[in-house]
Amino acid sequence: MARWAVFDMDGTLLPGDSLEGIFMRHALRARLLPAWNVVAFILACLRDRDVWDAFRRDKTYLTGLSVSVVEKYAQSLFTRFILPALSPDGLRVMEERRRDHAVMVMTGAPDFLTRHLSEASAIDRAVCTMPEVCNGRYTGGIVGLHPYGERKRDILLALRNKLDIDFARSIVYANHHSDIPHMELFGEAVVVNPTVRLRWHARRHGWAVASWSRRRRD
Repeated sequence: MARWAVFDMDGTLLPGDSLEGIFMRHALRARLLPAWNVVAFILACLRDRDVWDAFRRDKTYLTGLSVSVVEKYAQSLFTRFILPALSPDGLRVMEERRRDHAVMVMTGAPDFLTRHLSEASAIDRAVCTMPEVCNGRYTGGIVGLHPYGERKRDILLALRNKLDIDFARSIVYANHHSDIPHMELFGEAVVVNPTVRLRWHARRHGWAVASWSRRRRD
């Protein structure tokens, strides 16, 4: 069976920020993302039973946007603002792990952002959110599971046979206490820039704690 090194993106490889946060800020400034889409997104999240989960899961803000236009913009955004903001520490650890592990990145961000990380870093597998598309435009919905909280665990268990994952000999890196369910699958876990609850859990379970810096802000 294969050894995997699984890395969280937001707050871990990208300390103090999120892929979607960077995208939304810059897309608003560039007027690619209509302000009404953002208002509709906020209202949709506030109507959801689990508001905070909805803010991560909901993709209403993409409704009606051209897939080709968004993908072209995302490629430029990744090169100019996201790649330079990734943690040098995280990228170094990822490169070291690649010597004897397959590498996976997990993020709730849409595939049009994650795809470029895969191309830049030779990642073996990226688990991300797949926005729903109809007639070349985003519908605001998603296809499949959004990788967050317990759903990350569900996704990894579903991939276990396909990717031949040996959890006992694999390692995971993440920063948020919502990541505990999937981190507990692994033989080795490292908490990176952890929340207070995750740091406390790490101490109880003997998990390593790391601090990864960010090169610069966008």
